[in-house]
Amino acid sequence: MDLKKITDIIGFSKTNPEDSLPIVKKIETEESKTPPTERVELLNWSIDIESIYIPKRYKSTIVILGSLFLIYLILNKDYIFVITLLSMLFLFNVLNSMKKNTVSYKIYNTGIDYFGTFYKWEKIQFYFFFTDKDIIGLDTFDITPGRLYVYFKPEDREKLDNILSAKLDKALVVPKNYVDMIVDKVKPYIDFTDK
Repeated sequence: MDLKKITDIIGFSKTNPEDSLPIVKKIETEESKTPPTERVELLNWSIDIESIYIPKRYKSTIVILGSLFLIYLILNKDYIFVITLLSMLFLFNVLNSMKKNTVSYKIYNTGIDYFGTFYKWEKIQFYFFFTDKDIIGLDTFDITPGRLYVYFKPEDREKLDNILSAKLDKALVVPKNYVDMIVDKVKPYIDFTDK
């Protein structure tokens, strides 16, 4: 069986996004018809992102359940898994200890620089704006990462829309992938407010 068909069925990827989404085609100009010969920076910006906050009641529950799970793994002599979990916990703690993270993005005429990785326009299917937050979603043709999340300042929205509409197709609604469907099902049952 074809791997692409399996990933389409479970929501990892879509071979033809036009079937399910209203898409606005990119604006064709003389500049977009001829391939660029050199990389020219079109836009550059940095934004501060707040770290993730977990309420105290969830932290204590996670610590108790995690400790019991680690004791169980130690008793079963599964030391590699214990080391892996402890290193992931350490990494999360280090990354989350910073109050603000500054993220820089650069858009070029040939693609976008996303956390040090350059994505050409040919590798991105379409873009869309999230309705409830200042984030642009860029869906890629690759399975991993299937979607790039680009934070922006509200005053730069129109400028970004003009640049991206010349390079990519735009989805008018936010497409849902399998992670979004799971989060939508679980969200009503979890209260993240600190009481």
